[in-house]
Amino acid sequence: MTNDTCLEDGLRSDEWFQDILSGRTDRIEETFVAAGAACPTTLWTPRADEAQTTPIRHLIRFFERRRSEGTGVPAAMLDPSEFRPALGYVNVVEPVDGGRDFRFRIFGTFVAAVTGRDLTGRLVSQIPASDYVVDHALACYRAAFARRLPLLSLRIPLGTEKTRRWERLVLPFVGPANAVSRLLIGVVPIGVAGVPMRPRLLSGA
Repeated sequence: MTNDTCLEDGLRSDEWFQDILSGRTDRIEETFVAAGAACPTTLWTPRADEAQTTPIRHLIRFFERRRSEGTGVPAAMLDPSEFRPALGYVNVVEPVDGGRDFRFRIFGTFVAAVTGRDLTGRLVSQIPASDYVVDHALACYRAAFARRLPLLSLRIPLGTEKTRRWERLVLPFVGPANAVSRLLIGVVPIGVAGVPMRPRLLSGA
């Protein structure tokens, strides 16, 4: 089956969702390598010291503090004042169609400045990026939604001069009946100097 057929039927993100759940990487790697890109890495339930950037480390610690044994973290605890060091790098999405897609309710200002787009109100499936990049993001969100666990990923973008890596953390938060009602997405673009990019650093950090 070709990648185009997978895209038409919505099958590639389904396959990659299952691959991320099971720890399989070959199908994802094949597509990224064919496009000339490096395969993203993923890590379930990361420790803070396994993250590369300060904003992501802060979000991991925030989630660990709020998480109770055997239960999820209530969406009511999404208090911006508690993850201030990560503000600007935080997106919040809500599940659509039972978690097959997600809609941006908050889109980080630093992320919008780096990408040149504010996707508030748009679906993850509508991200204006390469199809395989969108499929991988969607598969990661769906996997974290299904397992109700944090998922850390690192991707090296193709064909960019300013952004060397994107570090992304997906955190599930629950609503009524302990069902996942929101995902908090920490998304940090890392510049050529190896530090998180901010609007004032767009000239080359």
